Amino acid sequence: MEIHKLKEYIKAAENISDMLYANDVSGAQKFIGETVNNVNNIYLGYINRADELRNRGIDIPVDILLSQMKNLMTAIDSKDIIMLADTMLYEIKEGMQFFIDVENELGGAQA
Repeated sequence: MEIHKLKEYIKAAENISDMLYANDVSGAQKFIGETVNNVNNIYLGYINRADELRNRGIDIPVDILLSQMKNLMTAIDSKDIIMLADTMLYEIKEGMQFFIDVENELGGAQA
């Protein structure tokens, strides 16, 4: 995964959470679907590579990543705006930061 793409997803998570905190749900809805799809694909990509990365000395906390994805889906399913904003800002952003660290450890190469 390219680092600049991960940074774009961090910015998207921040923007969505800002809109939700400002009660601009309709504005956030324009971006939530695509962002959640991208986040899901990225998380699954790293989870699926956990064994390969572990062999390279990089530990992928699969349980934590799955928990973050579950929290994201729970917030969406329950239409809990604050939970969604918090999950995007704290958990998903943190996950993307972790993936940037992984990519930096891999030498910035594409995954």
